[in-house]
Amino acid sequence: MKQLAFIISSIMLISAPVLSQHLFLFITDDGQPKALQLLSINDTNVDVVDPDKGHQALPIGDCLALVRPEPLTNVLSNPHIQLKDGQVFVGRPTPTTTPDVVLIQHPWLGALRIPLTHIESIQLNPPTNETPTRPVGFDQITLANGDALAGFISSISDPISIEVEQNGATELLQIPWGRISTIHLFGDPEPNVFPRVWLQDGTIVSLDGIVVDDDWLLGSNNHQFYIPDIPVSTPNQIAPSISDIHSIVFEDQSIHPLSMATNPTVTTPGVRITDPGPTRLDASAILGLSPLSVSGPTSITWAIPKGVNTFRTTVRLPISMWAWGNLDIQLFVNGKELRNVHIDKDSPDAYFFTPVEPGELTIKLHEGLNGPIQDTVVLEYPMFFNRTH
Repeated sequence: MKQLAFIISSIMLISAPVLSQHLFLFITDDGQPKALQLLSINDTNVDVVDPDKGHQALPIGDCLALVRPEPLTNVLSNPHIQLKDGQVFVGRPTPTTTPDVVLIQHPWLGALRIPLTHIESIQLNPPTNETPTRPVGFDQITLANGDALAGFISSISDPISIEVEQNGATELLQIPWGRISTIHLFGDPEPNVFPRVWLQDGTIVSLDGIVVDDDWLLGSNNHQFYIPDIPVSTPNQIAPSISDIHSIVFEDQSIHPLSMATNPTVTTPGVRITDPGPTRLDASAILGLSPLSVSGPTSITWAIPKGVNTFRTTVRLPISMWAWGNLDIQLFVNGKELRNVHIDKDSPDAYFFTPVEPGELTIKLHEGLNGPIQDTVVLEYPMFFNRTH
């Protein structure tokens, strides 16, 4: 992203081809997220190259997450299984003679046997252009032509069996997999399990522990759904490398991204005729950790989640706004002003790191000397979290 170009260009401790593969933003519970080069991960430390301090061994308990500074490419139009806890396994599933499980041969994890009770959806063929509304309390099959059938799926074998209500009677339909785009299974979401890894191919997997060895390969213990008696489809397959990793979250219980806060209150004067935001800039951001675009003059108020004690973000004036951008920014918690900064091309960024308490957080953007022209800023990775140190 443009606002991170200055960070990326400053890190030249490893050759350029390796740099792009190893660069992550490290999120800890102390200080600003920082661009570092990942070298390895073991049970106790995350080894990195810091552009200011050189090689560092960061205690793994201090790391909340590491994320790529660029969006994750959307690959979920390909066949995959998504679980109710958010895990995703890419690959085309295969039916079994057991009606309540699905098999999938994952390119890294190997053969997985997944019970239907844990499955949120199964993508078999390219999705339709429009996603039909899913009725509450029913399974649903979306066909390749866009039609949808809602009812109760009694068997996931090929053809799939679904009981539907038609003309006041229950009818059992058999639908071949080749005619199906997506299968959605009814059920409550399950809690996320961490640590969790996001791979560039769309895989999202929870593991008992994260290891990146000296060969820069991701290692793990067998997954809970792994089937050891079924050989892998690619005998010479190897584990994902650092270049295959998009993000790792070690512990997210304290992270509450501002982009995921619901229904913020936005107040704007009449001079602001366009939408002031906040607008998410990265729809693929893990855990919702997306930068937000906000245009002033405006006042935006968010409810502060329970269980957090700190808010942080970097407010940055994009280079494209330097010609006329000139504004003052205030931050309030429960009506008390905690920060007041000025942003323009000579001072294009400001870091907010402030304690919070239950109630409301408000950010106000006031027009400066040049009026409201180009008063658009980016809130980089804004989040509430529970600081423990």
